[in-house]
Amino acid sequence: MKTIVRIFVLAFFVVSFVVSGGMAADIGFKGVGARLGLVMPGNSLDNTIGFGAHIDLGTIIPNLKIEGSIEYWSAGWKHAGFSDDWSYGDIAFLGTTKYMFPLAGSPISPYAGGGLGLHHFSYDTWDFNPQTMQLEKGSESSNELEFHFLGGAEYPISPQIAAFGEAKYVVGDLDYFGIYGGITYYLGTSGGE
Repeated sequence: MKTIVRIFVLAFFVVSFVVSGGMAADIGFKGVGARLGLVMPGNSLDNTIGFGAHIDLGTIIPNLKIEGSIEYWSAGWKHAGFSDDWSYGDIAFLGTTKYMFPLAGSPISPYAGGGLGLHHFSYDTWDFNPQTMQLEKGSESSNELEFHFLGGAEYPISPQIAAFGEAKYVVGDLDYFGIYGGITYYLGTSGGE
């Protein structure tokens, strides 16, 4: 199933770039922002706070924006005794395409989109060794390409600043869901126009 999802998303990006060949793209550094959210990873991991930063890179075609971002979160699980305590962290470098749905007469811009991210997962364990009578730490890490899907809305709060809220679902070795809010500072007017 995950292979089918990955093929679908890759096809979406290829079609987006082919279609944009005949239309005026407005690519460039359009804005920068920050985000904060609640990440719900499941798999016995506690819900946690995630944060990150993003760069608005303009539009491929009208209403189809591209964005680059970096995000981080870490969560853990604590056993009642001295064994099996562990933590899990994710640093993600994401590329996202968002389709902005224009609403006539409304400043709110809902959007939906998706993208691909390189995730660096780190996994630390602390186990009690009865022979040494000490806690011993073990570490592992991996790099994974994972897809994400999101939906949200953006609202201009000044000519150059917009606030947003979005929900994101990441599909991969560790699926997780997040709810984020943040702001974007645009170099032009709100929305990067």
